[in-house]
Amino acid sequence: MKRISLLIATLACVAYGDEATKTAKVEEYLKLMKVDVNIQQMKDVVRKQMQTSATQQLSGVKQSPQQEQAFKEYLDKTNTLIFDTLTWEKMRPEYVKIYSDAFTEKELDDMIAFYKSPSGQAMVDKTPALTEKTIAIAQKRMLEVMPQLQKLMQDYRTQLKQSAQPEEDKK
Repeated sequence: MKRISLLIATLACVAYGDEATKTAKVEEYLKLMKVDVNIQQMKDVVRKQMQTSATQQLSGVKQSPQQEQAFKEYLDKTNTLIFDTLTWEKMRPEYVKIYSDAFTEKELDDMIAFYKSPSGQAMVDKTPALTEKTIAIAQKRMLEVMPQLQKLMQDYRTQLKQSAQPEEDKK
């Protein structure tokens, strides 16, 4: 009985040790990927987009100084709420879990080796700019098809209206 208890305790320690090792590898991988820096950059972009979007929505709307101040306070509160929620410190445990669940230790070792290399770091450093450029391409493409999408939506609305009419009205 003592041997079984000792075996279970040993296996539990090994499993915990393996999990701690894997967690450390995930942490190292995320550090090499500069996830914390990328999250901050993403927050800065989102903050700017929110400001631009809110300003565009109110363009042409005459506001009193009090309304402008209230709008500024609203944006500040919104930004604080969102960006206090999206801190790396708060999200890191969830990132560690999803990466730990997704990759084996061998895969983590291989990725860490790559991202420690000059080529890996070049990829990390260039990925944000590449992502911005690919998003810009997609946005441009969407603008090109927007008139067609609007026409399809209008046709669909017309079709809905026609199908909603009672049979008597169609005669």
